[in-house]
Amino acid sequence: MNRIQLAKLRDIAIEYLPAAQQYREEVKARPTEDRESQGYAWALWRIADETIARHEATGEELAAACVLLGITSYELYDPSDIASASLYKARGIDTDPKKMRDAMRQGIMNAAKTLANVTGRDIPLVDPLVYFVDPVIPDDALAAVEQAATDGERIPVAKQQDKVILDWLALNKYDPLKIPVRPLGGAGIRKECGDALREKYKKLFQSKKVFDTAWQRLRDNSQMKDAE
Repeated sequence: MNRIQLAKLRDIAIEYLPAAQQYREEVKARPTEDRESQGYAWALWRIADETIARHEATGEELAAACVLLGITSYELYDPSDIASASLYKARGIDTDPKKMRDAMRQGIMNAAKTLANVTGRDIPLVDPLVYFVDPVIPDDALAAVEQAATDGERIPVAKQQDKVILDWLALNKYDPLKIPVRPLGGAGIRKECGDALREKYKKLFQSKKVFDTAWQRLRDNSQMKDAE
């Protein structure tokens, strides 16, 4: 499934989830907001997860939430995330990236079939292993940059920095549009993120000032804001 097809299936699921509809409309109203960003996917993942946990959710809402949860999990999956890989291994789940993605694809298609049955809606479905088209999955963001350079593509440093910050927030279950306010006298999310990324991506963030500039840029572009 290419990105367009995946986005269409995601939009179908959102039609049955009022909270997701409201969030999507809020995002549309922000001219600089990217609906393909990690932050957007993470926010929808949380809405789907909360819907499944609600006892009063209808059958249509539960089916749609399972589709949305599967799609956003697929979008957020990072094979280089050591913490998640360790958790999967502890549960006896094969962490091979290809097998993980194949399982996610099958889960999305099964959830879509259930949504079609529950709603009576005609949702085009094909074999999941043919329907999805994946790029090569790099081990981490720097490997992606090196791969792009090999292909003759130059990725601006600012975009590289933005991506790894948003990826870190998503993987640590932080909504970039609802960043927790720093506790009085305590360390905030920015310091936690900065310490982690400056250690892992020394070439991208050569100093605290460089990281702080990237963090502020995301705020200025409305890709990040504090929780109200």
